[in-house]
Amino acid sequence: IYGSTETGGIAWKNTAQSDVWTLYSPVNAHADSEGKLLIERGFIDEPFKMADIVEFTDERHFKLLGRGDRLVKFEEKRVSLPELEQIIASSDLVCTVHVAHIAKGKTFLGACVSLNKEGKAYLLKHGKPKLVKMLKQTLLERIDPVCIPSKWRFVEEFPLNAQSKIISGKVESLFSNNIAEPVVLDKMVSTDELEMSLCFLGDSVYFKGHFPELPLLAGVVQTHFAVYWTKTYLQPDIKVHKFSRVKFTQMIFPGDKVTLSIKRSSKGFE
Repeated sequence: IYGSTETGGIAWKNTAQSDVWTLYSPVNAHADSEGKLLIERGFIDEPFKMADIVEFTDERHFKLLGRGDRLVKFEEKRVSLPELEQIIASSDLVCTVHVAHIAKGKTFLGACVSLNKEGKAYLLKHGKPKLVKMLKQTLLERIDPVCIPSKWRFVEEFPLNAQSKIISGKVESLFSNNIAEPVVLDKMVSTDELEMSLCFLGDSVYFKGHFPELPLLAGVVQTHFAVYWTKTYLQPDIKVHKFSRVKFTQMIFPGDKVTLSIKRSSKGFE
């Protein structure tokens, strides 16, 4: 059933049989000059413009093309971000995708992807460049090359709001730096404890220049992700004032599998 809080039910479809929506009998609607669905009559008193772009096949049937704010103009072409997401998500290696249109500074398209178990295994074996190349090839079969995302991030989980919807602004912020997540091989989360098995890929930016002949994972990277995942899984509003008794006793090399353990105590997190 398609509708909203403001309009009530608008249309229905049988997903297994068709992607075409049928208006309920009391509802009259059409696409306005922007292609957005305009509800003229039905369960509301005044005309109401939806945020969704539609294409009517006849007076009572239409297809949803995506939200109006997710149809963007890029390199003089109209790009449907949901369409890009759908194509990328068709890969057997992918769980969830969110494509962002970044217009701050140099404009570009960025793809944020969460991988399934097979996808993580592929990433560990072949590295990020080869995985990105394969996913881009999937897009090349259906999308103009200039509309293919130029930046890619692979994440364990997406930032969600209270309604379990992806927070676009937080996804976009992931492209403002080169701090890519390591591969999460396994994790255990409870109210007061977090344990994760991680692997930092050899082609990761963290190892560049630290050191040229003996690449090591810097301590600042380790502390960054300790805080990052504490905020993600245990306490979103945590504020770090200081670290006490921090000692790095074991060197971490590219491809090493490491365990991150965080526990809540009376003094904070350890």
